[in-house]
Amino acid sequence: MKDVLDKARSWYTSSPMLRLGDMELRDYQVEAAWNSYLHDTLVVLPTGLGKTMIAVLQAAMFITDMQDEQLPGIIVMLAPTRALLLQHQALFTEKLAVNPDSITIIDGAMQPTARAKFYAGLAIDAPALLFMTPQTLDNDLQKNRFHREKLAAIIFDEAHHATLDHPYVLIYNDLVKHGCKARVLALTASPGENEEEIAAICTNLGIEPSNAIFKAREDDDVQPYIHAITIQRTGVDLQPAWYDMLDTLKLSLAQCCTWLVMAGVAEADVILGKEFKKAIPKMFFLDLFQKYSAGEDGGGGNLRFQIMSRLATCIKLHHAIEMLETYGIDAFLDYHDSMMEDFKKRKTKATAEVLLDQGYNAVIQVAGELKHKGDSSQRDHPKLVVLKSLLEEFLAANPASKVLVFVNYRASIKMICDYIDTSNLTIKIHRFVGQGTRKKSDEGMKRDRQSKILQQFKQGAYNVLVATSVAEEGLDIAECDLVVFYETVASVIKFIQRQGRTGRKHAGNVAILYTRGTMDEFRMKALDSKLSKLRGVYYNFKNVKPGEGNILDTKEPSKRPALQQRIDAFTTDAEMTATKQVPHVSISDLKHWQDAKPITISNVCVLAKELSASLKQMRVPVSVVPPSGLPDITIGKGLGIKVMTLSNAATECLENRIFAMLASLKATYDNVFVVAWDDGKPLETDLTKSIIVEWLERFGELEGVKVLTTSTIDILATIIADFHGRVANLAIAARKEHAGASA
Repeated sequence: MKDVLDKARSWYTSSPMLRLGDMELRDYQVEAAWNSYLHDTLVVLPTGLGKTMIAVLQAAMFITDMQDEQLPGIIVMLAPTRALLLQHQALFTEKLAVNPDSITIIDGAMQPTARAKFYAGLAIDAPALLFMTPQTLDNDLQKNRFHREKLAAIIFDEAHHATLDHPYVLIYNDLVKHGCKARVLALTASPGENEEEIAAICTNLGIEPSNAIFKAREDDDVQPYIHAITIQRTGVDLQPAWYDMLDTLKLSLAQCCTWLVMAGVAEADVILGKEFKKAIPKMFFLDLFQKYSAGEDGGGGNLRFQIMSRLATCIKLHHAIEMLETYGIDAFLDYHDSMMEDFKKRKTKATAEVLLDQGYNAVIQVAGELKHKGDSSQRDHPKLVVLKSLLEEFLAANPASKVLVFVNYRASIKMICDYIDTSNLTIKIHRFVGQGTRKKSDEGMKRDRQSKILQQFKQGAYNVLVATSVAEEGLDIAECDLVVFYETVASVIKFIQRQGRTGRKHAGNVAILYTRGTMDEFRMKALDSKLSKLRGVYYNFKNVKPGEGNILDTKEPSKRPALQQRIDAFTTDAEMTATKQVPHVSISDLKHWQDAKPITISNVCVLAKELSASLKQMRVPVSVVPPSGLPDITIGKGLGIKVMTLSNAATECLENRIFAMLASLKATYDNVFVVAWDDGKPLETDLTKSIIVEWLERFGELEGVKVLTTSTIDILATIIADFHGRVANLAIAARKEHAGASA
C-alpha cells in the first residue's frame, strides 16, 4: 500500500492540475484523497490539519478525468455557513489550475430564478466547482432547479451534522432517489461519541464503514503536524448560602419527582431528604416528556397530560438549579424573569407550579436580597472571580494573544462581560452571539455585524470574545491562544469543536471551569469517560469487515477509469488482491468481537439448562461451566452476556446497584449485552415492566452496555447462535487474509 501512496503522491506533485508550490503533502492527506477518489469516504481528522486540502486533491483527480474523457461535470462542496464557503473557495482557487470563474459560491443571496438559469449553463464545455450552503442545494433539488445528472462529486464539510432530517441527509436521499451516483466525501473533526453515531452518519451518506478513515492527534502520521494543547481545569466551591438555596430547590424537584415515581413513569432514585443519590441529567426529563407528548406510552386521557405537566415542572426546576449552581444569582434571576414574562403571555400549569412553589419563592427572595444587598463575595459566582484573574494573568503575560470564552447559555454572556472591568486596558472584551434576538437587552448579531466583530478581533481591537456555540464552527475566527470553557460540556462533538479553536498554528491552551459537586462536575466526568473510549470507538468501527448483512447500503463505486488506470499501473497484482474487500458483517450486531470459540454458559445462569439445550439442537458448540467470575454467557474473548429476570433487574435498579453491576461487566469484557428476561412473573413493585426495561436501556447506554429484552428461549438461542456464527466467519476470514498476506 505504501508504494501505491508514493505513486499517488508523485501524481499529485507532478499534475498540471495542481499548484502546490512548496506545500508538503502529508501522508494522511494522500491516503484520504486517494481513497475518496475510489470510494465514498468519511474522513475524521483533528481540526487544523488540512481536511480541505484532501478535497482539493480529490477534485483535481476528478477534473483531470473530466478533461480526459471530455465529459465536464459539477463538483459541489457543502458547508454550514458562508464564512466557511469563502475559506474553501479561496483554497480551491489558489491550488487548482482552473479558471477562477468556474469556482463559485451559491447561497440564498442569489435568487432562485437566477440560480436555475446559472445551473443550466454549467458543465457544458468545462467542469464547475460550486460551494453551497446545504439549505440552498436542498431547496434547489426539491424544486428541480439543480441538474443532478451533471453532479460528479459532492463534499460534505462538518459532516457530523448528517443526522435525522438535516439538509445533508435530505440531499443525499434525493440524489439516491433520482439515481445520481456522485462520489461522496464527508469531512469532520468529530463524527460522534460511539459506533452507533458514526454508523448513522455513514448510513445517512451511503458510506461503507471500511471506507472510513480516522486520524487522531496520537497517530504517528499526524504527530509531526500537531501542536501541544495544555488543558487546565479549575474547580470552585459555592458560598454556603448558595448551597442552602440549592438544597431548597432540589427538595422542590424531589417532591415533583416523587409524584412521577408514584405514577410509575420515572425512576425511584430521587432525593432522600435534600440530596440526590446521583445527578439526574435534564435530558432524562426531556426524553420522558418527548415520549409522553408523542403518545409513545400507549396511554391517554387526563393522566397523560398530568404527567406531561409534572415533567415540564421538573424541567423548569432542573434548569433553575443549573442556572444557580453553574452561572450564579444573576442568571438564576434572569431565568425567573423570563418565566414571569412567559407566564403573562401563556399561563401554563407547569410554570404556575414553579412560580407558586414555596421553596422556589423562598430562594427567589434570598437571591434577590443577595444581589441587591450582599457584598460581591456573596453575590458573584466564584467562576467570575477565577475567569477575571485567569484573563488578567494570561493577557499580561501574552499581550498579543487572543482568547475565546465559550458559554452554553446566552443569558450569561452579558453578566460575564459586565463583570470583567472594561476599564482594565489589559482585557478588551466583547460579546459574540447568533442572529436571533432574545429580548431588547440581548439583541442578536446579523451576519455583517458578526463579520465586523471578528475582523476587529483579528486586528486586536478586542482580545477576548465571549460566545455561545455559534463560534464553534462555520466562522472564520482568528487563531486563539486560549479557549475557556466557562462551564463543562458532556458532548464530545462540542468539546472537539471548541478545543479546535486553539493549537492550530502553534501551541494552545484550554481552561475548563467547573463547580464542584454540581452537574458541572458530572458533565466533566461523563466527557472524560467518553474521550477515554474515543480511540477505541474509531478502532472498533474501522475494523468492521465488509460483507453481507451490513446495515449500510452497499453500492459499487462509480467507475473513474482514466486517472484510476494511471495510478493502478503503479500497483502490482498481489497488492491489488490484498486490498480487495472481504465479506461484511452487520455493525449493530458485531462491532469488533474476536476469536470464535465455543459458547460458554455459567451453570448459575437462570437460563443455563434451557438455553444450552436449544443451542445443542441447533448444532452450535456450547459448554456449561461452573461460575468463574465471568458473565453468564461468553463467546470467545470479545463478547459477554449477563442474563437478568425483570424482577431481578427491578431490584438492582431500586436498590441503586445497577450502575456498579454494569460497570463491572464492562470492565470484564469490551462488548457486553444484558438480556432482560421476562419470565412471566409479576414484579414485586408498583413499577411496570416497560419502565424497568427503559431504565435498563438508559443506564446501559450510560455505561456502553446493550440491552436485549425477550421472553422466548428459541429467539434468544437464535440470536446467540447468529452472534457465534458471525464471530466464526470473521475468524476464518482473518486467517485466510493472514495466510494470503504471508504467501
